[in-house]
Amino acid sequence: MKITLSDLKELIDKGLITSRTHPKSELIIYNYTAKAQYNKLWTKEIRQCRGLICNFDEEIIARPFEKFFNLEEYDQPLPEETFEVFEKLDGSMGILYFIEDTPYIASRGSFDSPQAIKGSSMLHEQYKEAIPLLNKEKTYLFEIIYPENKFVVDYEKLNALTLLAVIDTKTGNEEAIEEYNNLGFPIVQKFKPSNLND
Repeated sequence: MKITLSDLKELIDKGLITSRTHPKSELIIYNYTAKAQYNKLWTKEIRQCRGLICNFDEEIIARPFEKFFNLEEYDQPLPEETFEVFEKLDGSMGILYFIEDTPYIASRGSFDSPQAIKGSSMLHEQYKEAIPLLNKEKTYLFEIIYPENKFVVDYEKLNALTLLAVIDTKTGNEEAIEEYNNLGFPIVQKFKPSNLND
């Protein structure tokens, strides 16, 4: 899907998405607003702006998950198609992006939130062996988990970047996460149909 900065500027002017510029690089992160959420204005462009990162040349640098819907938010018939079920972790989403050859972690709408800073620190300290294996053509998505970022689930002393998904940045296609178990990150649990009720 092609997204232009002019399209996004129009959505910003309407109050449907926000943009934040990276403090040290020519990158912009986009996030949908409460106005879009409460009015259910879910165009393809707005759904994509859940931490979408572009550069000043209108190239997509990191493509996170699109907006997903809780059951009570979705007013259309449920699609009849195959699906996969993964554990829902209780931290903050981390979006891996590169500045030149150095990877960093952003949170959903910020390059320098406490979660983004902590995620980048964990990446370079706990998972530095993974860095040479990362493909700049992919977007790696994580759950950032650490004690000070507790919401509901108490993970005690756990500090982790749990890999949630790998997305081809150009096409938006999600790849089989099992192919990335060589990176050294913990991987989100995937449930088989036979153990959904366990």
